Amino acid sequence: SALRPPRQGLICRRSMATVAVDPSEAQRMESSFEPLLATLCTTVAGAQDAVSALGAAPVPMYDHLQVVFAPDAPYSRPVSLMCATLRDFDSGAKHANPYLAQAQQLAEDLRGHFDSKASLALPTKWERTAGILSKMCRYYVEVFEASGRLADVLRSVAEQLAIPLAEEAAAGAGGDRAPLAAEVPPC
Repeated sequence: SALRPPRQGLICRRSMATVAVDPSEAQRMESSFEPLLATLCTTVAGAQDAVSALGAAPVPMYDHLQVVFAPDAPYSRPVSLMCATLRDFDSGAKHANPYLAQAQQLAEDLRGHFDSKASLALPTKWERTAGILSKMCRYYVEVFEASGRLADVLRSVAEQLAIPLAEEAAAGAGGDRAPLAAEVPPC
């Protein structure tokens, strides 16, 4: 068999893979890194804001729920569990924030190379971008593990709180009680 010349390519140190990249393709990739990093920075900030907003959204209702569903009131146990679970989710999601902070710092450091015109080789950019994506993945793992626990508990709470509504509907809402819709002001 004829000997072929060795493949020309770029070596990524972390994966130790040699990737054959056409020079025009490499140039296209290079020109896409700066917009990618800008998007990554925006994505990191947006993810953190979204999860923070999700965790903070129910906070204003906690005080009202504690008054209306005092310990001796009906349904106080599932309502109390719901509040505690939502607080735990908010706290747990905040524990994941360092991953996003690290991703943000890595992205800003890499962007600094573009601003200073200090040239980094394409494999180095791939490796550093992979590090940013790894931190983002770890963040989402933490958040979604916390949300999985949240879903399990809130599913049970929802079932406990839905029982009276189901019984009322089965009885045809007859008797001396007004329908529930008339009791609860609209949001």
